Amino acid sequence: MFKKMMAKLGKGSAQVDLVLFQAEVPLGGQVKGELVLKGGAVEQVINKVEVELYFELKTKDNKTITHLIAVIPYQASFLIQPGQQRVVPFELPIPEDLLVTSPSASYYLTTHLDIQSGIDSSDRDEIIVTPSFDLMQALLAFEQLGFQEHSSSRLFNGVTQEFIFSPTTFLLDKLERMSFIVALDPDQIRLLLTLHIHSFFGMNEKHHEIILPLSLLEDLGKCKSYLQHTLFELVEGKEQKKNSSPKSSFVGAMGKFVNDLVREFDPRKK
Repeated sequence: MFKKMMAKLGKGSAQVDLVLFQAEVPLGGQVKGELVLKGGAVEQVINKVEVELYFELKTKDNKTITHLIAVIPYQASFLIQPGQQRVVPFELPIPEDLLVTSPSASYYLTTHLDIQSGIDSSDRDEIIVTPSFDLMQALLAFEQLGFQEHSSSRLFNGVTQEFIFSPTTFLLDKLERMSFIVALDPDQIRLLLTLHIHSFFGMNEKHHEIILPLSLLEDLGKCKSYLQHTLFELVEGKEQKKNSSPKSSFVGAMGKFVNDLVREFDPRKK
């Protein structure tokens, strides 16, 4: 009787622990692990187990916005015996339109164990969302061309996530910096570039959309050569003229859902 009373107060009660096989997951990948349920000092009824994925954004005015992305329910009501351990496989797909983890964007999982007539148990685990394989290939190609990513890169710019690079060798005397936003399509990725180019009259800003088919991204050497040729022509003004979408209407931009989220919490935009 004493043990049952203490379990209702949370002492010796059942516990839950989400064990992740890997804390890092790419866009479009899966978080995998196990839910470990441990019985307490007495028999208890578990009403339900839920895992929730949360996104947290720090805005420019030092506000924190927390948004629930997904809820994954596990099992209906069941009985867990004293000291019993149950292990349940865990998988969660990560959408491709999220932001990658950065100083302003983070993700975590909370696991809730709903205990009948007792104090519920919970667990929190941080996860790191990294670029997809295809986007990582493009970033590596820029790196191999001598571009260095800024500390302010990958921040949310009010519309989507922006990557910022500076040249260290290639185009060093012609280009101040380069930034771009990303759209991930089924068979390609698109980069909307903004180039800050040195000119006789000062700084010239140029916008251009680059399309990188997945077949090109599979070969890092070919991707590097293509970007090198494209950037050289852009800086020299030899590219074929075409219209580029402005950032605010760049269809499919990675993390664009955050723009609507910020509007929801910003009374100035209502």
